[in-house]
Amino acid sequence: YAVSDRYETYYPKQMKYNNPGDTVMVNDENSLALTQGKMNNTVKIRSILLQDILDIVPRSTPVIIKMDIQGFECKALSEFLENEKTHFVPYIMLENTVICKNTNLCPEYKTKFLSGLEKSGYKP
Repeated sequence: YAVSDRYETYYPKQMKYNNPGDTVMVNDENSLALTQGKMNNTVKIRSILLQDILDIVPRSTPVIIKMDIQGFECKALSEFLENEKTHFVPYIMLENTVICKNTNLCPEYKTKFLSGLEKSGYKP
């Protein structure tokens, strides 16, 4: 599964077998690339919400979130930050510099993401 802000299907665009965590993924919105044969459309990866993961963790268990998804943390965490918290999450660890320096990554989420972190009491 991939964590995102909505349920959708992703396809690996550039699979890196020596480092699967660095595989570039695209969604159905970018399906033009699928028809051009530039990606592996036989492998499908469904996305889930962070809340789906939290729902299987007992509510009394403190949760620490650690993400390294190359600047797309803002997209994966946006739903979590906008809604009422169901779990105590004292720490969210991520590469803040990638998000803040690269204006091309999830521009529609970045402002909501940074203000959501602040409103939820998270500090750098």
